[in-house]
Amino acid sequence: MATKKWLPIVVGGVIFVVLVGAGLLGAFVYVVKRDVKVQTTTAANGQAEFDRMVQRWKGQTPLIVLPAPGSDGQPVVHRELETHGTGSISTVHIRVWAPSEQKLSRVDMPFWLFRLGGNRPFTVGSDVMHGVDLQITPEDIDRRGPGLILLWTNPRGHQLLIWTE
Repeated sequence: MATKKWLPIVVGGVIFVVLVGAGLLGAFVYVVKRDVKVQTTTAANGQAEFDRMVQRWKGQTPLIVLPAPGSDGQPVVHRELETHGTGSISTVHIRVWAPSEQKLSRVDMPFWLFRLGGNRPFTVGSDVMHGVDLQITPEDIDRRGPGLILLWTNPRGHQLLIWTE
């Protein structure tokens, strides 16, 4: 008899938790979709556009320098560039040029998305970078301040450019 009294309360509690969780997840997805801009274009002039973006950073040392593909070198994180206080970054820009597909991908995302997990390092895995494991924290990038983070070309000619504003 006592079980029958508690059953509606437990079921109601579970339904409430599921609805609140779904609402929070929906709100998070909405905010991310509103703030993250992803655009992919297929164009013959994509290489020229990518080169113009790279030219903007000519002469600037990137925060992360990856070894040449196939070399035994280790990645270098230029910690001496981390001279700013935190809070100076608002947006992370990522551009990827895939010459084999003639495709230029643009991703612009707010920096707060990187901070959601706290200051835990995120890892760029060895499957992406062909044997290079790299760990860097959002705070490392934030202390770098606005500027060039990474410029990298893989063995197939795909190019990756990351900068912050």
